Amino acid sequence: MEENIIVTSTKLEKIFPCGFFDVMEHLPIHLVQEVHLGGPVQTRWMYPFERRNKPNLNDEGDIDPLFPSILIFNQNGQESKKREKRGFTDMEMQSVVTHILLNCPEIQPYVNLFVNTWGNEAIYTEFSKWLRKYVYDEYSSVQYLQLVKEVALGPESQVLTMNKHCVNGFKFQTEEVSRNKKTNNSGVYIQGDVDGTGQTIEYYGVIHKIIEVTYSG
Repeated sequence: MEENIIVTSTKLEKIFPCGFFDVMEHLPIHLVQEVHLGGPVQTRWMYPFERRNKPNLNDEGDIDPLFPSILIFNQNGQESKKREKRGFTDMEMQSVVTHILLNCPEIQPYVNLFVNTWGNEAIYTEFSKWLRKYVYDEYSSVQYLQLVKEVALGPESQVLTMNKHCVNGFKFQTEEVSRNKKTNNSGVYIQGDVDGTGQTIEYYGVIHKIIEVTYSG
C-alpha cells in the first residue's frame, strides 16, 4: 500500500480537477507509516472522546437545573418534522398514563402504597385514578410535590404522532418507514416485572407509531 498509494494518487490527479484534492485525499500516503509508529488505530483514535465531550446532535440540550422535572421527562430528543395531531381514545389514554406513571421513580412510593392496599391486579385499571384523588385530597395534611400533582393530572387529550424520533443518540423509526431499508430501527426491547415478584421477563416488539404526549402543568 505504501508504494502503490503514491501511484494511485498520481493517476487520480489526471482524472479529477485540482479542487477535488484536499487533506483527506493526501492522508492515505501517510497511513502505513502511522500504523508502523502507533500500532492499530482503534487503540488511539479520538472518536470515543469526542462523543463523550460533545453534545449529542440528536438532543435539544441540557436540562436546566433551576427547573427540575420528573426523571422520565428528562429524555430530550429530536422528533420528526412531519407530525399529525389526533385525539386519544379512553383506552389509549389509560394505557399511556399508566405506563408513564409506572416508569417514574418519583411515583414509585405511591405505586407501592397502592399495591399494598389494592394488589397488582388493579394497577392498570385504577392506579392513575387513585393517584389523582390521593394527591389532591383536600382533607390530607401531607403536602405533595407540585411536580407529582401535575403528573397525577395526566396529559392533554390531544397528542402528536410521528414516524421518526431521535433520543439519547439512537434513532427510532416505525415499521412502515423501516420497511425495505438496509438498516431497520423499528425493533424495541424492554425488561418487565413478573407480577411484582422481582423476576424479570424480556419483551420484544415493533414500533407502529411514535406518540408525543404533553403535560400542561
